[in-house]
Amino acid sequence: MILGNIGDLTKEVTRLYGRKPIWITEYGYQTRPPDRHFGVAWKTQAKYLAQSFAIARKNPRIQMMIWFLVKDEARIGNGWQSGLYTAKGRRKPSWQVFRRMRK
Repeated sequence: MILGNIGDLTKEVTRLYGRKPIWITEYGYQTRPPDRHFGVAWKTQAKYLAQSFAIARKNPRIQMMIWFLVKDEARIGNGWQSGLYTAKGRRKPSWQVFRRMRK
């Protein structure tokens, strides 16, 4: 799911289950480096993080949104690298964006 189609998801949840709350879990964008094939640039991840949480906050049905991974997994290929920190503990720009997001 991308948040660009959150309206479609909301309509489908309503059709199938009524006006249930929506939780978005395990949301994230892998970064390059380390993932050269599927990752986005570190600054792009930070931008997407801010945009996705802003979209979620505007939708009253979304009660929770959880970013997938605080810290990258060390395994490249089989692991996931959407963390706010690298596997070695270095902060990515998304850490600062995430830190500033408070209700």
